[in-house]
Amino acid sequence: MSGEPRKVLILSADIGEGHDGPARAIQREFNESEPEARVTIVNGLTAMGGVLTSIVRDGSEVTFKWFPWLFEIQYWLFMKVAPTRWFSQKLLTRIGSRPLMRIINAHTPDLIISTYPGVTVALGEMRLKGRLKIPTIAGITDLAGLYFWAHKGIDLHTVTHRESTETVERIAGPGSVRWALPPTSPAFLNPPTRPEARAELGLPAEGEVIIVSGGGWGVGDVTGGVATALARPGAQVVVLCGRNEVVKAALTDEFAGQDRLRIEGFTDRMATFLSAGDVLIHATGGLTALEAMICGTQVISYGFGVGHVRENNREYVHLGLAQVVKKRSELAGAIDRALEEPLPRDPRYAQLPSTADLSRELHRWVPPTPAWKLVGRRVLIGLVSLAAVSWLVLGSGTGFNLFDGPLRLKAVSSIPTSQPLAGVIIDGPQGSLALTAAALKARGIRASVAVSQPQSNQSLSSITAAGSEPIPHLRKSGAFRWLATRSRLKRLILDLQLRKPFAYQPPARGFSIGEYEAAKSLGGKPVKGAVTVTSRSTIGALSRGEIIVVVITSDPRSLGALDEIRRALVTNHLRAVPVSELLR
Repeated sequence: MSGEPRKVLILSADIGEGHDGPARAIQREFNESEPEARVTIVNGLTAMGGVLTSIVRDGSEVTFKWFPWLFEIQYWLFMKVAPTRWFSQKLLTRIGSRPLMRIINAHTPDLIISTYPGVTVALGEMRLKGRLKIPTIAGITDLAGLYFWAHKGIDLHTVTHRESTETVERIAGPGSVRWALPPTSPAFLNPPTRPEARAELGLPAEGEVIIVSGGGWGVGDVTGGVATALARPGAQVVVLCGRNEVVKAALTDEFAGQDRLRIEGFTDRMATFLSAGDVLIHATGGLTALEAMICGTQVISYGFGVGHVRENNREYVHLGLAQVVKKRSELAGAIDRALEEPLPRDPRYAQLPSTADLSRELHRWVPPTPAWKLVGRRVLIGLVSLAAVSWLVLGSGTGFNLFDGPLRLKAVSSIPTSQPLAGVIIDGPQGSLALTAAALKARGIRASVAVSQPQSNQSLSSITAAGSEPIPHLRKSGAFRWLATRSRLKRLILDLQLRKPFAYQPPARGFSIGEYEAAKSLGGKPVKGAVTVTSRSTIGALSRGEIIVVVITSDPRSLGALDEIRRALVTNHLRAVPVSELLR
């Protein structure tokens, strides 16, 4: 490529002016310092596909204007919650990388520059994976909230705020960032004086001039900013509505007849307007706020403090760069303070190297992630996913509920029979099963007695002597407890001397497919109560073959449940039997 003009591809996004404006400025830098270079601007968001364009651009415009609370939730999920942020970055790359590569391959650039964070993430991931061999620069115009603006796969990040350097290096690594000339109109590098700007715009040479702006989309409480500014006697107010014709028309109607108000739509004379103003009341911060500071205009952020704007606002206050106002009632005081402390112009920005200059001395090369690491990550992600699915299917009650319909896994609660029988299960304290058996015998009730742990021979003999039988009970469930189900049941089968098939009582909550299948392999059939009885229960109608679970506690009064079940059986002309007799 030696001796040939460089081909530069700038990837932007048409979301307001915060990305397209810097893209045009960087293109102009190349035209001035390297006129032979062939520089092309492409809408990177559109290039990533129609789905992302609809979700990000159209969705952002709607939420910005009508549902800012929803934008706040989205921002919190994607920026503050690490797993969600990681997943969204991977998903963004998965969806957008192929169409982006088609655009890149079509232009065959020697250098790629991104001014949109969504594109930056995809480019960084492709660089790390070795799919993209072309050096890449990311232009950052925000002050804070930079997790998508910066990426360790990008060769160089240029920042408009020097205060952003530490944050970018924490994300992308040391040496990955340079403080650069703001990618804005060249008029800001040598802005007109205040008298010159006012004369050019036809504004009063004396008195206060307050600029109100809602950014390229005209969002936020622009009306509140205008009304508060007009409340100052003699103040001249200029409102910049961007490309939002609806807001411009609404302001024209609401403030009709106000000779101290000038309403402007989109303008390419921002340097002149900002130089003419004493104060800028701005909704979305970003590059416009920096441009005002360069011109020596005090900045008040007001009217749209959500998402990345709120992050920028926090840093403005922390660094003392601008005032942040949350309530309209506080705006007048902020204007007073701003007018009391005139801001000097900052000549440092005009002396900074441009992105075009920095691109010619680009030394940092991002080595692709070794193949073994990429394979290892895929294997790890696969194993984690497999473990999660296995837990969901085999170890959770959710999995059992999902599959019990098609696989017919439900525990039996009623067994068809022509005999006047009802299966009864006694669920009582494991340390007093002998006393429970005696209470059953005294009332003439034969039942299955739930056993969840090995019992002494004496305790088991007392159960069988009372005409009842022991039945295994998987009392506790858990995420991985199903792995031990087979061994637990084996011990109980040997201890209770059971034969296949045998009934068992599953956990009251969280019964899983893993437990079901482990028990099934040993010949177990899960049974549960169609009716649950305690000492406080009053039993109504009972049907033949129904399984009734009687819950007894260590309180002697709980034995009253046995009296209630005996009464209900007599009333319904049924006889209590162990569950195994219904299964025969």
